[in-house]
Amino acid sequence: MNDQDQGQKQNVEQLNGWSDGSTADYYQLPPGATELQHLISGRDMNAQVGEIFRAAYRYGKAGHSSQLRDAKKMVFYAKAEVERLEKLGGTSKAQAGEEEPGLSSRMVKMVEQAELYRREIFVLRDEIRLRRRDNELQLAELKAALEELNTLRAHTERLIAVVPWAPKPWS
Repeated sequence: MNDQDQGQKQNVEQLNGWSDGSTADYYQLPPGATELQHLISGRDMNAQVGEIFRAAYRYGKAGHSSQLRDAKKMVFYAKAEVERLEKLGGTSKAQAGEEEPGLSSRMVKMVEQAELYRREIFVLRDEIRLRRRDNELQLAELKAALEELNTLRAHTERLIAVVPWAPKPWS
């Protein structure tokens, strides 16, 4: 096969969503992906496929989950996904050329809401830190004032001891 035929084959494969597996776009990591959840979200995987992906990734690595448990989990979720696809008429989102109704928009809204909550938590955390610092300053000021009052009281008691006829204000 010459270069021109090879190029045409790659173009047709890309248009059809197929590849020989060498350098397909669908093997590229999503931008900014640093953990497994980014890969799952980047591919907009549903719950079943996400669980299969997680179980396959940790297969034999997690102390809390044996290989047998992970394998059973993958089979369970694969069966659930097959049932779901059969109910949809045997087509996947990619084959049908459409998204599941509202799934992406719901996920985007959930991510946006989570981001808002995260920002709100940081604001509240900073506010708590400022209040704690203010309280610590006020406590230090109160301790200094109390120490000063105790010093004045001691001086007053010494003066009263010298002048026996003076009234004791705190008796």
